[in-house]
Amino acid sequence: MSQEQQSKIWDYFEINAIDESKADCLAPQCKDKLKRGGNDPCSYGTSGLINYLCAKHLDEYKTFTGICDIEKKRKAEEVMQPGKKHRVQTIEFLLEKKRKKKTFEANNPRQLIITKNIIEMIVTDAMPFSMINNVGFTCFLNELEPYYVIPSEVYLSGTLIPNLYSAKKSKFVILLEQAAYLSFTSDVWTSTNNLNAFISLTTHRIDSKWIRMSNVLMEKRGVLMQDNGASMKKAAELSGLDHLGCFTHTIQSVMDAIVTARAIVGHFRHSTQATQQLLRIQKSLTCKDGTPYPTHRLIQDVTTCWNYTFYMPERLTEQKKAIALYCQKNYGVTN
Repeated sequence: MSQEQQSKIWDYFEINAIDESKADCLAPQCKDKLKRGGNDPCSYGTSGLINYLCAKHLDEYKTFTGICDIEKKRKAEEVMQPGKKHRVQTIEFLLEKKRKKKTFEANNPRQLIITKNIIEMIVTDAMPFSMINNVGFTCFLNELEPYYVIPSEVYLSGTLIPNLYSAKKSKFVILLEQAAYLSFTSDVWTSTNNLNAFISLTTHRIDSKWIRMSNVLMEKRGVLMQDNGASMKKAAELSGLDHLGCFTHTIQSVMDAIVTARAIVGHFRHSTQATQQLLRIQKSLTCKDGTPYPTHRLIQDVTTCWNYTFYMPERLTEQKKAIALYCQKNYGVTN
């Protein structure tokens, strides 16, 4: 007989041959199958079996309690015996007493503290609620605190997490009301598992200790910081908030434009034929005021002279019309 079946209750039940998480009742004309606890072997127990025996088979229950009383009396007598046997039986008695000790009540301070820390761990690390049923996690908790009762997944997601959310939200609203100004950053992102599009809005503020605080929530109006995408610009306009383009995103856009400008100038500098064709187009054009179109050559930027990085796009802007006609004639590009 295994250690978990040493209880006398197993004279009236046996483990189901197919599903070891259930026990079959051995009482006459009874074919009930009872859960031994949760799905995790660490949660198996005999309390449910004892309660079932008391409710459904009273005679068998009285016999069971009588045997238990005799067993307790025998162990108590063995504890009082002297010598080596006295020491061995005392250790076994203490271990059995510890194993049968009641678990924490729901309002036990230790129970509440552990539950609170588990909830905050799940929220902080974005863990699934099902983690509380993992074998490793439950065994870890049993080793640290054997008397702790792990809350069910339904109670965790339906009661504990919403309560924590309400408490955190109330505190956060107070912090927002105390802030003199709030600024916002926003972006559109797509979920990798279902490809749904979302837009996030994050608030930023400086607290009384000059520490920057950020949260994904909006209560006060300030400045909305968004990237320079057309959709984000339109969303910012429709929001009615004062908005600015992201400085980093703007710098990146400028760098991309410089790379494109460098490629365009390089095309003409490495082709005499392209340069001559561009010159002919320049001579065929006139400005809006009727003056001849400038026939300036394109300027290539120089890594050691930062001002040429400015002159290059400036010259391209001047020659935009001529370059557009060149691209249309040679590549069919109209814009």
